[in-house]
Amino acid sequence: MNKINLILALDKIQYACLCSVLFVLPFSIAMMEAFAGLALACFIIRKIFRPDFDFLKSRMFVFLLLFFLFSGLSVFNSEPYVAKSLKTLFAKWLSYISLFVLACDSFGSKSRVRNAVVVLFISSFFVSIDGLSQGLFHLEFVRMKPAIELTPGVFGITAAFNHYNTLGSYLAMVLPVAISLLLFRELKRPRKIGVLLLAVFLMACLCLTYSRGSWLSFILSLLLMAVLTRRARILGAVVLLFLGVLLFKPALCERFLLTFAPSGDAHRFILWKAALRMFCENPYFGKGVGTFMDRVKDYTPTYWGGQYAHNSFLQIAAETGIFSLTSFITFACLLMHKAFRAFRETKDLVLLGLLCAIFGFFVHCLFDNNLYSLQLTFLFWLCAGMTFCFSERKLSNA
Repeated sequence: MNKINLILALDKIQYACLCSVLFVLPFSIAMMEAFAGLALACFIIRKIFRPDFDFLKSRMFVFLLLFFLFSGLSVFNSEPYVAKSLKTLFAKWLSYISLFVLACDSFGSKSRVRNAVVVLFISSFFVSIDGLSQGLFHLEFVRMKPAIELTPGVFGITAAFNHYNTLGSYLAMVLPVAISLLLFRELKRPRKIGVLLLAVFLMACLCLTYSRGSWLSFILSLLLMAVLTRRARILGAVVLLFLGVLLFKPALCERFLLTFAPSGDAHRFILWKAALRMFCENPYFGKGVGTFMDRVKDYTPTYWGGQYAHNSFLQIAAETGIFSLTSFITFACLLMHKAFRAFRETKDLVLLGLLCAIFGFFVHCLFDNNLYSLQLTFLFWLCAGMTFCFSERKLSNA
């Protein structure tokens, strides 16, 4: 095998591995990490033979590098948790950024993005069947886990995920992509019916998660889609239908109205205050990346064991400081801004779905630990990589 054929083979293997990550993501963290590791190995070997890094010239990568550097500086404040900080910095954040680089390098054609979306849909279909089974029988068929009882007689489904909020966030990211495809007039009728059924199944599962943050992120992502398109009536009807379902079933309505109750999120408020206190003590470089769960007991009146901040941005600020947070938010804003500009020029509805999915993900980050969930973070960075390819590079038709 000559050099060119080897490079082409490694490129195909890398792409296949990333698609495999999308497929196994809800079901097996070990397989997800194994496929990602194989993709990284292929990437490194390819770049040794052909060191092409033009896509790294984007300003987005500058702010990602700054985010990583400022997070690294926070390690100096992490005593006695230096070892944990270093592990978090390199084993988590560096691996996430590497996954984004892999996605930016792999999804360089329309057919590759389209095929990756198909893989995501197939995987999410199995998730929806698993979730509906759990909702009906309180037992899912992948790991035979029961649904989580929220209140007596009310169960939040998780499917193969560990928590209903994680499943809810996953669904709220896949749904905008599916709904955007339904807006394609060119989509053939059998495929449109298939995507419609998938969207209905996913929405039913989203309701049954009882995840209020996921409900909000899904609704706002659809409202953004309505603003960016001329399909406001159709998308508005979907939002009203979704809200109608939530308000029609008493258990769902009670969960929805809990959002507005004074005690509805008391636990989160305590953790947010703790994160703010940590940030105020070390506003520039934080208390050390990866140390929030160990330090939170010193900032809360009641200790529940290791806890995330239930606000990913607040946790970044508490752990790594204002410079790190600003760098990450700048990266996120650049990604969405460039995607918005690219959509205005191309009117590509796959890009629209990805943009709205990422927007919804960031909305949910305001209320939960999405950036600290391995599965959700992998999904986010892969979607971000596809969005980058649409925004920064002209995708080939191959």
